[in-house]
This record gives sequence, C-alpha cells and structure tokens, in this order.
Amino acid sequence: MFSPALAQSGPGGWSQIKRTLPQETARLNNTPIMERDMNYARTRFAEIRTVDDLMKDYRLLNVALTAHGLGDRIDDRAYIRKVLEEGIGKDSFSQKTQDMRFVELSRTFGFDKPFQGLDKPSIDRVLKSFTAQTYTGAVANEDPILGQALRAREALSALATSNMSNTGKWLTVISDTDLRGVFEKTLGIPPSMWMMDIDKQVDRLESAFSRRFGGDIKALSDPALQTEILDRFVVIASIPQDTSMTSGAIALALFQAQLS
Repeated sequence: MFSPALAQSGPGGWSQIKRTLPQETARLNNTPIMERDMNYARTRFAEIRTVDDLMKDYRLLNVALTAHGLGDRIDDRAYIRKVLEEGIGKDSFSQKTQDMRFVELSRTFGFDKPFQGLDKPSIDRVLKSFTAQTYTGAVANEDPILGQALRAREALSALATSNMSNTGKWLTVISDTDLRGVFEKTLGIPPSMWMMDIDKQVDRLESAFSRRFGGDIKALSDPALQTEILDRFVVIASIPQDTSMTSGAIALALFQAQLS
C-alpha cells in the first residue's frame, strides 16, 4: 500500500504536500498496483462503447469513479447508471444532483450520444485525475484535514472555471461536504447556519465571503485566492477545539506556513 511522505501535520504538512506533490505522485504511479490499473484502464477505456460495458467492468468503473472523486459511490450502481445514461443536459439527472463530480463524470463519457470509446487525450486526463485522487485518499488516511484540503483544492479549481451563476456556485459549495467545511472554517461560519433555509445560507455565505476577501465568488478565478483560502483552512482546522486563536495569531501562522 502506498504511504505518502508526510513529516508533519497541519500547516507544515500542507506546505510539504504543495512542495513535493509532483515527486509524490510520480512515486505513486511507479507502484505495481497503480501501473497495473493504469495500463488496464488505458486499453479498456478505448474499447468500451456503452454504459453496460463500463458498469460490468468493476476494475474499470473503479478507476473512472475514483478519477472523478466518486470512488466511494461504486456500489450505488443504479444511481451511477442514471447519471451516465442521461448526459449533462439542463434536465439531466447529473445536473439535478447539483454535484459537479457527477456532471463531469457524465461529460467525460457522453453515453447519451453515439460513443466510440475515449480518445487518448481524454484517457490521459482521466488517468491523471485517478492518480491525483488516489494520492489524496492516501493522504486523507494519514491526516484527514490535509486530505480534505486536497479534495477541496480540486473542487475549488473546478468551481472557479465553471460557467454556473454565483448562486449556482454557492449551492455547489453547500452541497459539497469538503467545500462546505472549508468555507465554514475560513469564513467563520457557525455550524448552525446550515440549518437555515437555503436562500439564507447563500446570502450569509455571500456576505461573509465579501467581508473576508472582497468581491464575490467569481474572485475564485484567481489561483492566489484559492491558495489563501486553503492555507487559512488548514491553519484554523488544525487548531485544537479547546484552543482559541486571535486573527493576528492566525495571520502569523499563515506567514510561517508560507516560509516552511
């Protein structure tokens, strides 16, 4: 089993991950089980033609779902089949989930139209994501906070490039456990807020985001802001529950993390 090289937890561990990510993912790809799975998937993704071809191949389906952050949903066969069969149209099941992972899964395969297997660029993209998600899972097993930060990193990047409305993006944040947790910590949102009506949740998030970072959620298109949000999350989430930190102490911890 692959074990990530994590010398420490918290902000120091997060800095290490960002610094060594290319080397660590290369080391993961060189493990025998990853080499076997990726070689198998590279061949089979080009051969499948129908939803049934993918659904009946557990090994291939696992790669496909893991690559889209859905590895834990592999036993939800009826749900996954419906996502794949209906495509990504406005009224499709994938859109109704309000979960970008399902939308991207359906977009990747496009089984709602004539399908002749994935082409090489698509296969390369899926396998690159499979590696990233597998590494994230290994990190999460060692340190749940750093694993959540890595998962949220992918989700933030996808959210930043999405053509959804601002409200749609906030609804995605609310429906995504990792993003919701990141913004809760980063913006100082009380957990009780998630019990409010959905419209009020969106309003509160918009206001808190504007106060903290200025502007609206479109500002996520700036990679530097994505980094700031995740760095802040790791610092705050790593604080013991019975400990409090002032804003100045958090700023100092963020600065020290950037130097490590």
